[in-house]
Amino acid sequence: MNAKKSLGQNFFNNQGLAQKIVDIVLKEDSKKILEIGPGRGAFTSLFEKSGVELELVEKDFELMGFLSNEFQSANIINGDFLDIDLDQIEADTVYSSLPYNVSKPIIEKILKSGKFKRAVFIIQLEVAQDYVEHGGRFTRLAALSQFYADAKLHFKIAPGNFRPIPKVNSALIEFTIKDKQDYQDKVSFDKYKKLVFEVFKKSNKKIKNNIGFDTSFNDKRARELCFEDILEIYSEMYLK
Repeated sequence: MNAKKSLGQNFFNNQGLAQKIVDIVLKEDSKKILEIGPGRGAFTSLFEKSGVELELVEKDFELMGFLSNEFQSANIINGDFLDIDLDQIEADTVYSSLPYNVSKPIIEKILKSGKFKRAVFIIQLEVAQDYVEHGGRFTRLAALSQFYADAKLHFKIAPGNFRPIPKVNSALIEFTIKDKQDYQDKVSFDKYKKLVFEVFKKSNKKIKNNIGFDTSFNDKRARELCFEDILEIYSEMYLK
């Protein structure tokens, strides 16, 4: 089973590091794991050995026969995760080594769903750093993800841990989903997301120049803000 470039496949091949990652995923006593894109089952086999229940979503039809034979107790769904109705999913924790080209929409779908307690991913290092405000720089991805979750970057993962070897470094990132927040009843995420894109349209410009609206943050730049500042801008624009 060769990796398919069209599906962004890079198979993990370091079993020792895979066990370390599985231990992080399982640390909060998860009852059932949803693994997206299990591929050849490098992580799936370790999850199965732990005794945790498994739900698998695999887009590659050629891998379905292998997965069905190897992991007969798992509930396996063949399809694109972005098209899957999450009502059929029962897991409380998500894990995936995500294809770089679809990591952001998959993460957003999971965080928005309200179905999960935690989500752990391998993604491109630079993207992971944006989620966690690496270097003290506020980013568009941090602003969006913090609406629903807190993020933690665990460690960098070198390209040599995958086959074929990717051209970029990866990282393990964990999202802990927030309990329901008061602002989530008042703030439309779709409008909030649109505002975030406007605020970060040109991150070196001052906020007023980006959004064309007077707020308490006119003279600040997007990278200087924090999540609470974006909520306040939203409040000044839409709630006052």
